[in-house]
Amino acid sequence: MVSSMGWAQESGHPPKRVLLLYSFDNEEGIYTGFDHVLRSQLRSGVRDRVEFYTEYLDLVRFPGPAHAANLVKLLQLEFSENKPDLIVPVSYSALQFLLSEGKGLFPGTPVVALFNARRLGEVKRHIASDGTGRDITGVASTDEPARTLDLALQLQPDTQRVFVVVGCSQVEKYWVNQLKQDFLPYRQTIEITYLTDLPMNDVLRRVAEAPPHTVILDSFFFEDARGQFFLEEEALDLVTAAAHVPVYAIYSNDIGHGVVGGRMTDPENLGRQIASAAARVLSGERAASIPIVSDDSAVDTVDGRQLRRWNISEKRLPASTVELFRETSLWQRYRYLIVAVISLCILETMLILALLFSVGRHRRAEKALLREKTLADAVIESLPGIFVVQDKAGKNLRWNKNAETVARYNLAEVSPLGNVVEKHRDAVQRAREEILERGSGSVEAEFLSAEGTANAPYYFTGVRVELEGIPYIAAIGIDLTETKKAEQAVRRSEAELRSFIENAPYGIGTIAVQQDRFLHANPALVKLLGYQSEAEALVLTLSRDLYFDSDAGGFRAQPTRADFFSAVEFTWKRKDGKPVVVRASGRRLSSLASGGELIEIIAEDVTARKLMEEQLHHAQKMEALGQLAGSVAHDFNNLLGVIIGYSELISADLGAQGQISARLETIKKAGVRAAALTSQLLAFSRRQVLQTRVLNLNSVVSETQKMLQRLMGEDIEQKIVLAPTLGKTKADPGQMVQVLMNLLVNARDAMPAGGKLTIETANISFEGGTYFDGVAVPPGEYVMLSVSDSGTGMDAETRERIFEPFFTTKPEGKGTGLGLATVYGIVKQSGGYVFADSELRKGTTFKVYLPQVDLPVEVPASPAAKVAELPPESETLLVVEDERTFRELLLDGLQSKGYRVLVASNGADALQIAERHNGPIPLLITDVIMPQMSGPELAKCLTKVRRNTDVLYMSGYAEDKVSNITKSEGELMLIQKPFYIDELVRKIQEILRRKNAPSSAVASSRELPRAGVEGPR
Repeated sequence: MVSSMGWAQESGHPPKRVLLLYSFDNEEGIYTGFDHVLRSQLRSGVRDRVEFYTEYLDLVRFPGPAHAANLVKLLQLEFSENKPDLIVPVSYSALQFLLSEGKGLFPGTPVVALFNARRLGEVKRHIASDGTGRDITGVASTDEPARTLDLALQLQPDTQRVFVVVGCSQVEKYWVNQLKQDFLPYRQTIEITYLTDLPMNDVLRRVAEAPPHTVILDSFFFEDARGQFFLEEEALDLVTAAAHVPVYAIYSNDIGHGVVGGRMTDPENLGRQIASAAARVLSGERAASIPIVSDDSAVDTVDGRQLRRWNISEKRLPASTVELFRETSLWQRYRYLIVAVISLCILETMLILALLFSVGRHRRAEKALLREKTLADAVIESLPGIFVVQDKAGKNLRWNKNAETVARYNLAEVSPLGNVVEKHRDAVQRAREEILERGSGSVEAEFLSAEGTANAPYYFTGVRVELEGIPYIAAIGIDLTETKKAEQAVRRSEAELRSFIENAPYGIGTIAVQQDRFLHANPALVKLLGYQSEAEALVLTLSRDLYFDSDAGGFRAQPTRADFFSAVEFTWKRKDGKPVVVRASGRRLSSLASGGELIEIIAEDVTARKLMEEQLHHAQKMEALGQLAGSVAHDFNNLLGVIIGYSELISADLGAQGQISARLETIKKAGVRAAALTSQLLAFSRRQVLQTRVLNLNSVVSETQKMLQRLMGEDIEQKIVLAPTLGKTKADPGQMVQVLMNLLVNARDAMPAGGKLTIETANISFEGGTYFDGVAVPPGEYVMLSVSDSGTGMDAETRERIFEPFFTTKPEGKGTGLGLATVYGIVKQSGGYVFADSELRKGTTFKVYLPQVDLPVEVPASPAAKVAELPPESETLLVVEDERTFRELLLDGLQSKGYRVLVASNGADALQIAERHNGPIPLLITDVIMPQMSGPELAKCLTKVRRNTDVLYMSGYAEDKVSNITKSEGELMLIQKPFYIDELVRKIQEILRRKNAPSSAVASSRELPRAGVEGPR
């Protein structure tokens, strides 16, 4: 273990101590770039002085617990006096050591860790189970060996097999398993061989013997099968030296060690991300509050030298590939030399021309001029571009071989501008005149190339050369073909980017912070703000026109705290003044052109999503209340059944005389009222049994119209508007009457001084995306029932709670708060929706929407004539009820009517009693919901052995088991709790009589009055 320390700038504050934990020894160079960037970033990013302590744990070579225990002791001893302010474990092994063997080290010290993204789940489990309370965050680095294999197959599509080189340490064994999972999809197309659990000599032999059409993927190699350890670069150098086929790798520091390339992670970028999180922790933030970042900066990276070595075409490289050591063009490599040579040639040419005219006077100068001319000719001939010398008239006097090869027409015979494309001749002529007048000039023009080839663009630069007072033009032309292609690619990329921004579904814009306005806004952003054009948005003063008064300085200050921000939610103001909730991401940057800070922002309208979240919360609350109400109602029904039943039996025993009989009648009426309340709770919780049929809501309105005037009073004006072609819906007619009556009473109570009441029906069609109060209504055809009043109305807070059970605005004792809750439950159980629209002192409108059905209206069957009672002495009844008091009531009541009664507390007991009973059992009377065995399950078992036994179900509310019970003729025989004994007897006699008349039908019944009618106001 090696320790080192680094110091940051001096300051007046105590130093910040940062402990770096590396899992390997100090000879490994895989994280050299990471370490350098981390240190430099922290030195510049933290205000206080920083001390670095580096510990190399060497966990790869010594993975055992003894080594870990020694490390813990050494670290405790070394840092006994100076506890670190931050720990940075580099790799999962170092983090695992800190969270397991080293969990007692430096309690309370925050941790910023670097680990592999494949270990993210394990890290989160470690953090969740860590009992030391240590704050942890970090960066999850991604390695993508599959993407490296994809790159290899793209560069070498003829690949038939892959050798994967991996060492034998515990870390590398885990890595082999991960690679096998990653490469599993490739096993159908290529042969993959894993060179692991081998000595290094055997690995190198297998690599050297690799047949053609093979590539080698080197991940990392620390330990071979003989226990010999290697540095990562050392092992890679051995593999690449032995290989006769291309080698690929996954780390950017492998470039330069003989690998072609791969999908490579940049350690320096990881260092920057770790430094950023570490700086925030050292500045006072809790590490646990900083989310773990997943690094996805890996890019395809190749070594240009290896591409040339293995004859791999650059055209096969993916578009975003980074190519290092790329072979530069001739112009890029020699442009300075070319310019210098051209300048030299021009100078030498002037000397040559001067020497030509003084040959007679200076023989030695003539020889020198000849030598210089020869040199100039050689230079001119070797130039990569076109060189030409013309006289003032435009006649070509001198040119190089390139010019002669490229030109379409003979340079000695062609007219002055004969080899220039016609549309550029005027520009070339003006350039010639400029050169002759000013001494230099340039022009871009297309040159007529030789027959059979395309014309080429050239950039000509010329100077005026005078010999003996006669002006000449010396010009050099550079081929711009490749440059033009590059410019076109840039323009095409800019157009695509511009199109992407303009057509993006999200709002994209640029904000000038100092100017407090938009510099740019795409159509989606303009639409989000409710404006018609970008020009309208660009003139906005953002602090005034875009933010509400309470938030004018809120969001705009946030992005300036960091260079990047993501998923920040805030509220903007649309053109019409309405708020719009926006989720934004972007960055802050400085711009000299705009004179200050800029914010580039991408904004998404999440208003509808927020409304949906609020509606989901409300629906969950209503569902919880419904479950509570239904459970309470179920228990109450059993208790009320006992109260009502025994009141009935005692009344029958005492007769109709005396004060006791009157008191029993009072008890019975109180029980009936309590039953009505439980019926309302069942309606709200949607657990009552509905007797649905196809009906027209107009008939429901007409039915209630008879009692409307008596209910409303003379001081309320009534208006009924019924749609003559109203569609049909499927619902329980009685429940719909109850819905309407509750809404009417609610309207009446809202108009104590009189007013106007309107009842309306209509056909409504909804298309996709229809919302009321944030609730989405599915598209389709609906029938609407509307009840409006001109009463006191409600504020927003009251309107949000009107459908909650037991919520009422009436004085104490004037209402239970179940009226509108009952409406809500009935409508929802019928598959519909109910909404309220109200404002204070402006009245209220309730609208009920029920799905239309394309079926004929069902006419209810005429009530059957009253039949004579059957003599009960000949009948035996099997009664099954798990509630003891209610079971005893049924026994007493039915025996008092003369029936022979067999009783059981559950289904298993009932089957045993039935098996022991020798006589017939015409009727089974059973509760639906019972422990161990439900009523339907009991009926199924009993009727298999007693086929002539009919079944009558008792239930306090409608669970799914009740709704699914039907006889073969499709009818449900059910009596709903609580009920009178006489009603039960009538029901029994109906069923028993039906056994003698099979064609008759028995419908389910609810004998007690329906829920009471009232509203919350």
